[in-house]
Amino acid sequence: MTMQKFKIIIDALLTVFLLLLMPYGLVGEAAYEWIGAGMYLPLSISGVSVWRRELSIWSALIGDLL
Repeated sequence: MTMQKFKIIIDALLTVFLLLLMPYGLVGEAAYEWIGAGMYLPLSISGVSVWRRELSIWSALIGDLL
């Protein structure tokens, strides 16, 4: 699996989790908490996968300010 497909799968998973978290009254408190806890791993993977891009954007921004 290529890195691009992996990122798309992670983003789709996060989208599904967010859609499930929106109707709090329909899923119940326990499911809501488990879904929120389950978001931790895909969110962490997503953050790590874009870290280099974010770092380059911030360094370019700071470099332009100096």
